[in-house]
Amino acid sequence: MVAWDGVESDMLAGYRVYSRVGGQPMVLAATLPCEWADLDEDGVFETRNCRGASFAVPIQRFNGINPGTSYELAIKAVDLLDRESLLYSNPIYICAPPLYVIGSRAPYN
Repeated sequence: MVAWDGVESDMLAGYRVYSRVGGQPMVLAATLPCEWADLDEDGVFETRNCRGASFAVPIQRFNGINPGTSYELAIKAVDLLDRESLLYSNPIYICAPPLYVIGSRAPYN
């Protein structure tokens, strides 16, 4: 699972997760848009949930992530005008483990 500190901005539209192997250029691995909800059912979607520290994401579901391979991951915030933050987050280094289904001995594909 990957989690990070969220951005506090009314303009935040979501995050993009980038990955790379062995010093290659960063490539887009996942787009995680903020989701809006109408919790009081008044027809206005006023509650926003943006993935980050409070909502971890399984890395095995990202595009191009292969079990057993070591990756560098970094995040960029995206605003409502589709502008990315200039800099990547601090990177993390992971080796993607296989994703198993509970009760199964075989990895999930």
